[in-house]
Amino acid sequence: AVIFLLVVFALGWISIPLFLEKPKYSVELAERNFQIRAYEQHIIAKVITDGERQQALRNGFRPLVRYIGAKERGGNKISMTVPVMQEKNSSNDWSVFFFMPSEFTKNSLPPAVDKNIQFEDVMARKTAAITFSGLTTNQLLIDKEKSLLEWIHQNNYTQIGKPIYAFYNDPLTPSFLRKNEILINVLE
Repeated sequence: AVIFLLVVFALGWISIPLFLEKPKYSVELAERNFQIRAYEQHIIAKVITDGERQQALRNGFRPLVRYIGAKERGGNKISMTVPVMQEKNSSNDWSVFFFMPSEFTKNSLPPAVDKNIQFEDVMARKTAAITFSGLTTNQLLIDKEKSLLEWIHQNNYTQIGKPIYAFYNDPLTPSFLRKNEILINVLE
């Protein structure tokens, strides 16, 4: 009975992100846990925050969740999407963002009451990705980013832009069940 319950909980943690909308892309190259993806254009809701990476992620996540949950604005809730993404702007300055469900345009999104929330169109692009599990410590992210940059170079792509950390699971998900990615836009 205990094993059955553990399996049910594990499947729940693994499957929840599968039912949430993700940015649309096609895979152009796949090798082990690396991919080159062609992402379609989409819209993001973004907050700029500062501090240590984990704290900045929490601080940026909260206003975005309040926005999609219609906590500080009128109208209906907006469906949660995955992943939650984080990009370093400077030494202690981070962007935290979600992509908005594909049913929305910038004009059809409910306006944000929180003026720190910005909406941006992200153009179609080619992106290198590495997928991995585990608790996203700073050292794990450094190691995976290094592996991705080496793979990009080995496959004759050029990095454009900064790495984006992508997190698919909630903080209560056991680390070995978490799906994480690092994404780097590239040119051939």
